[in-house]
Amino acid sequence: IAESMEMLFAWLSPLEPQKRHQDVRSSRIANTGNWILQTDQFQSWVKGEGSSHSSQVLGCYGIPGAGKTVLTSLVIDYMSTITARPRTSITYLYCDYRDQEEQDLIHIIGTFIKQLVLQFISTGAQLPDLVHESFKSNQQSRKRLELGQAIKILKEFFQLLDHAFIFVDALDELQDETRIGFLNVANEILHFQATSSANKYTNSPGAVHLFFTARPHIRHHVNRYFGCEVATLRIVAQEDDIQTYLAHRIDCDYKDAMNSRLKTEILEILPQKSEGMYVHPRRTLCI
Repeated sequence: IAESMEMLFAWLSPLEPQKRHQDVRSSRIANTGNWILQTDQFQSWVKGEGSSHSSQVLGCYGIPGAGKTVLTSLVIDYMSTITARPRTSITYLYCDYRDQEEQDLIHIIGTFIKQLVLQFISTGAQLPDLVHESFKSNQQSRKRLELGQAIKILKEFFQLLDHAFIFVDALDELQDETRIGFLNVANEILHFQATSSANKYTNSPGAVHLFFTARPHIRHHVNRYFGCEVATLRIVAQEDDIQTYLAHRIDCDYKDAMNSRLKTEILEILPQKSEGMYVHPRRTLCI
């Protein structure tokens, strides 16, 4: 069984966002970033308040160095805690311009399916028959996963769920063609869930929630594909978080080389000059 699962995962996608998530999580500083969880936009998105895509999609835009990736990891962990129940799924991807060739659309959809397979197995839930049928058929013909096939499998999974939360960090770092394809697929799935028959277990429609981060320049591009002004949240490094980050760095790296007076001055001045980014205080501290 373990060997067949490995073969299935290899067929679905080579992407392993879990490794990236662990790396980002390990770099997070305690007691930072929690502000995003308290915003009205985020709370409305979690609850699905509103109408159509405007309530199911939350676009978090911020300039480079604002902390988007770390916040994404925080939100994923938070949602994993509050949604740890059957028929609720969490899938995610950390986009990276350095991995554009490997992060193509089929691999992205495939890695979402791979994460869903793992979650279903961990809860003892039965996988959709289409997963086994497609894998067996393609193994016999030695074909890779096809896009249309992947989308059908993803829809099958979502039909078995009450809620499906999808997280994509740095959407702007995908190749243009891949990003356009992803937005089309996301729009198709959201529309499918809104118009499809009731959930096979609960007799009520399942809900898909999409959370993504990106640089601001693709905002109008995103809205065009969803056909509406999706909910947005501006990502800006908070002064309190920057101060906590700097205090941690000083205690870890400069404890013996800095007196308390200098530390106090740094913690007062650098956050005020951060311009909403971690990068400026970080660079100044390293000079």
